[in-house]
Amino acid sequence: MKSKVIAFSVLVILILIFVVFKIVSLKTGGVVGEITDPVSTTTGVIVTPTTTTTTTLPAQKKGVHFGEVFAQNGISIKPIELIGDSRCANGITCVWEGTVSVKVEVVESGEKRTEIIDLENSIQLKNYTLSLSKVSPYPEKDGKIPLANYLFEFSISKNAPPSVGGVKDQCFVGGCSGQICSDQKDVISNCMWTESYACYATAKCERQQNGQCGWTETSQLKMCLENAK
Repeated sequence: MKSKVIAFSVLVILILIFVVFKIVSLKTGGVVGEITDPVSTTTGVIVTPTTTTTTTLPAQKKGVHFGEVFAQNGISIKPIELIGDSRCANGITCVWEGTVSVKVEVVESGEKRTEIIDLENSIQLKNYTLSLSKVSPYPEKDGKIPLANYLFEFSISKNAPPSVGGVKDQCFVGGCSGQICSDQKDVISNCMWTESYACYATAKCERQQNGQCGWTETSQLKMCLENAK
């Protein structure tokens, strides 16, 4: 009888040990004594999480305000003075769409000078052509644009190599005030008058060393343009 009680007690103890073992296994999520690596696969290859970093670059600014510098191809352009803005304002009917004229400071090959350029027109540099392609904002009917709000968009393009022989070698005076020297006949421009245009009446329009048509810079022309500022 005593041996049966001992055997029953051992059986109960074994059952209790088995139950406790199962409970511990369920709580640990695996077999007791086994360490589970959450980043390991069944093949033993460790998967390393990767992080992708995206850098957002600031949008390239279009245009420059007065006092700011536009630089391209080793040439810097800085608008310094508004000569005139005759654009037809929104809400007004005009016989002429008007234009914008601005004085710019040009630095090319270490040399600094000032030029006056009109909207959608161009001026000849040594080896490049400078154009004023856009001026914003557009004028409104009941408001004047503050100078600080003007935004000028320039472009600089390399001049084509000079042609040899034929009519293309000729240079022609054009523009409403005879202020343009180019290789095209009857070039049209706006008719906004500035004192500097009078200087070109006695200047020589011919092909320059860079292969482009332009006004030959004599001491007389330089002095006239300087006095007209």
